[in-house]
Amino acid sequence: MVDKLQLLSVVEKRLARMAPGECLDIRSYKRDRQILILKKEEDELLVIENGFIQQRYVIPVAGLKKLMKVLIRREFQRSNKIRIYTKENWSEEGRTARKKI
Repeated sequence: MVDKLQLLSVVEKRLARMAPGECLDIRSYKRDRQILILKKEEDELLVIENGFIQQRYVIPVAGLKKLMKVLIRREFQRSNKIRIYTKENWSEEGRTARKKI
């Protein structure tokens, strides 16, 4: 879990280390709102907002900071702690693949 004020810097650091095809799953403390950031190519991202509003954005890496400021304000307005998960496999249905036990 990360403080909301540190979220942008943590996301930028994790995206720099990610390979294409991996995604970041950012959720509120209660896990009822979600932002998925999928790294499609080295310079292209797919951002899926699933919470108050359901929307998809295809943006360059340079535009992520501006978009994340808007999404954080909209989706996590009352959350102080944010959960971040790194997912390796992501399917187009919008669900991440889960491990079978």
